[in-house]
Amino acid sequence: MESIDMDDEDDFLEESADKEIEEDATEEDSEREDMDFPESTEDFPESDLPELECVPLLGGEFFPDCGHMVTIHDELEHEVCTIVPEGHCYRFWMGNVENTYYNRPNEFPRHQVDLTAYSMSRYPVTVREYNACVEAEICTFPNEAHCFQSNRGLNQTFSPNYANLSKLDHPVNCIPLMKAERFCNWLGGKLPTEARFEFAAAGPMSGNQDLKYFPWGNDTDECHANIFGEDPFSETSPVGFFDGRLKTREEGGWIFGPEEYQTCDDRSFFGVHDLTHNCIEMVFDGPSNYNDWPEHSINPIIDGFCEGIQVRGSGWSYKEIVHARVYNRREFCMVTSEEWQLTSMRDDIGFVDIGFRCVF
Repeated sequence: MESIDMDDEDDFLEESADKEIEEDATEEDSEREDMDFPESTEDFPESDLPELECVPLLGGEFFPDCGHMVTIHDELEHEVCTIVPEGHCYRFWMGNVENTYYNRPNEFPRHQVDLTAYSMSRYPVTVREYNACVEAEICTFPNEAHCFQSNRGLNQTFSPNYANLSKLDHPVNCIPLMKAERFCNWLGGKLPTEARFEFAAAGPMSGNQDLKYFPWGNDTDECHANIFGEDPFSETSPVGFFDGRLKTREEGGWIFGPEEYQTCDDRSFFGVHDLTHNCIEMVFDGPSNYNDWPEHSINPIIDGFCEGIQVRGSGWSYKEIVHARVYNRREFCMVTSEEWQLTSMRDDIGFVDIGFRCVF
């Protein structure tokens, strides 16, 4: 398979990092709009704490807490990990800081964001799980003719994972954003915001200059995960495949390559897998520029500067591990296509290299 350079532009997705947001950010929990957070996460003297509906965490109180199950049906459960515990909140520094490894303009400036309690899918939503939603007559499969690759335009369509019975435990792909949101709603959740996605990948910080290159650490050679040419799979891999164990062809289900493959452990601080590789992931926010984010926003949902999608992480279509950093983000704007009768990227278009997960 031909390798893909995700820095290329295509003929119906306009990628941009330097546009202005046309609408103000909204806040996810209206009842928290008037909450007053302390100015710093490094010092919370009890006498100065405002009366909050949540208890601020400083960072040291976090620990991996997975294994919580959302039941899909009697024989299928969706595992989630706690990110910010119930009744608590956390202020973190979102975005990149100048470093010697990699700096992309749309990852700056770093800004503070306040998050209240939430948990997140431990893995991307799988074909098996999405099939269950379709069988329950809640979800629907999208038009396969509208499944593209995120940098190849309208000239070529691709076959989705849900059309392949051997990929039941791979990420479901080619799902438009609003259909993904409907699945998450069915489970009692929603798509993650960009802020919630990044914190789950980066983990707690001790200061505004902290850097976390990858969910699993800062060693650029430690884990290449599912990046093009670095694993036995030509495209997606089963979710959770990269857990540090030696895998066999029979166990992993790959077709070509070695009989055995030593995986690296891709877990984030919170125990979440596949966060910045395997498949790119959608967040609910619209395409945005960090320069226009409000400071100290609580659970922000950013309205985009265009009709399109914001995505995080990387996947099998990326060529370099540098794109699997926790700060990697892309903005795709829709250019209306009369030929294909596509008017909304969020409603009409899915991508073979993009999947999703949910928060609760």
